[in-house]
Amino acid sequence: FKSLSAILFQYHLFAGLLLAVGLIYYSRIAFLMSLIGFYSAFAFYKIIGANISELNYSYIGFNYILTAIAVGGFFIVPSKRATMWVIFLTPLVAITLNGTAFVFVNFGLSVYSLPFNLIVILFLYVLKFRERHLDKLTPVLIPLYSPEKNAYGHTSYMKRFGTLPWFSVKLPFWGEWKITQSHDGEITHREEWRHAFDFEIVDDEGKTYEGEGLHAGDYYCFGKPVTASADGVIEEIENEVADNAVGDINMEKNWGNSIVIKHGDHFYSQVSHLKKGSLTIAVGQTVKQGEKIALCGNSGRSPYPHLHLQFQATPFIGSHTLSYPFSSYVVRENGNFEYNTARIPNNKQLVSNAVPDITLQHAFHLIPGATLQYIVNDEIFVWEVESDPYNNTYIQCTNTGSRAWFKSGVDVFYFTGYEGKKDTLLYYFYLAAFKVSISFYKKLELSDQYPLTIFPNRWIQGIQDFAIPFVKFLRADYLLVYDQLDDQSTNRKVVLRSSATFGVGQSIRQQYQFKMECSARGLVRFEVNTGKNVIIAEKQ
Repeated sequence: FKSLSAILFQYHLFAGLLLAVGLIYYSRIAFLMSLIGFYSAFAFYKIIGANISELNYSYIGFNYILTAIAVGGFFIVPSKRATMWVIFLTPLVAITLNGTAFVFVNFGLSVYSLPFNLIVILFLYVLKFRERHLDKLTPVLIPLYSPEKNAYGHTSYMKRFGTLPWFSVKLPFWGEWKITQSHDGEITHREEWRHAFDFEIVDDEGKTYEGEGLHAGDYYCFGKPVTASADGVIEEIENEVADNAVGDINMEKNWGNSIVIKHGDHFYSQVSHLKKGSLTIAVGQTVKQGEKIALCGNSGRSPYPHLHLQFQATPFIGSHTLSYPFSSYVVRENGNFEYNTARIPNNKQLVSNAVPDITLQHAFHLIPGATLQYIVNDEIFVWEVESDPYNNTYIQCTNTGSRAWFKSGVDVFYFTGYEGKKDTLLYYFYLAAFKVSISFYKKLELSDQYPLTIFPNRWIQGIQDFAIPFVKFLRADYLLVYDQLDDQSTNRKVVLRSSATFGVGQSIRQQYQFKMECSARGLVRFEVNTGKNVIIAEKQ
């Protein structure tokens, strides 16, 4: 505690205790890291044989503590690896501390926090040069000024979007297709070309063709539109390779008719085996995501019509492939639908891009300047949609002052944060519509995880705060079910049901049930069941 008091240039037990209490209140992770930083330094000095009692308090004090807090949770997302680096950096801080002190003493100066600044800045700078294992030690990209928010926000983000890349890519076709060869395929997706997909269209019986399938035109996918997976510029094309007879292949032009699109630096997509003469684009032309660029064919090393897709780092046809997830897609299996984000689909799955639903678009297309009014037990709640100087959008309740931050895209609406009391109508809406795909598939289930910063029990959350760098035992689960579509009446209606479940391990401590009714007027009715009472809000 005396070493902790050195942060305020004191050397007193009481000052250290006050700082410790304040640090625990501000951040349990920061307090934990301060202990790890101090005792790592203590152990290091013991190992090298230094006499702790003879050292000035600044040597064993705040430089180690501040370095541990910075690396263990403030600039780096708290984790086991971040904690290990706190320990590994201790000798460097000691060497820097003693070296700079030896120089500064000749000028009558103290090093103060110089070693802390040098080591932390250098460490963060070196991390920028990593080319691999970027997810093993994650820098904080958006400062939240709280190690807990950094940890829980990162955990929630990874669950929601996983390895969601900088570029949003979609499936390169319209409608539903079957993956007939995925990554590490049994036929051609091997070695440097193992990260690729083959797609075909199948009927209800699983067949890829009608009749006897003796001609390319018998196959359902032959001649179907191929689209751009993402916005980009046409980099290279091949359009003159003849389509094969069924069962034959062209090994000389094995990629067949192909298109390579540049989406960003060192990121390209390639579609191959296209129909001869079907390309509707030219090199240098700009294309938009979902824009038709060619027709599926049977050219190159393709005994049967199919569409090949791969992502790559270089602009040439046939480049080595990259493993890259789709931003979103829908899987149909046994009549059930599953919405996926930032994943790589599996072989044999039936996949499609989510088709926007016009009613859900009306309900969740919230633009700055809009005002929503809901009445609950004769009290009117007013929600205003606003944006900050950084174009981050949020809903603010004028009654309670609470805010819910959100993102609204073409095919998905999701909340990113909440500020305010946890018993307001806006808070319940934040829980109910935490993530919504703007498409309707009967009984489709969409799951997600809330950040643990909203866990209802602060004492239990406080224990989790201490443990989160090492283990996560709390859960905050979100589930959305697309329940009902009334498309027969003039007033089209979509009903969504969702739940928020908070628990410790497998046990449930609190659960909320929600029902949202949407029409052309937007979200017209919202029901909340807290387990103790039912709240019904209707749009004015």
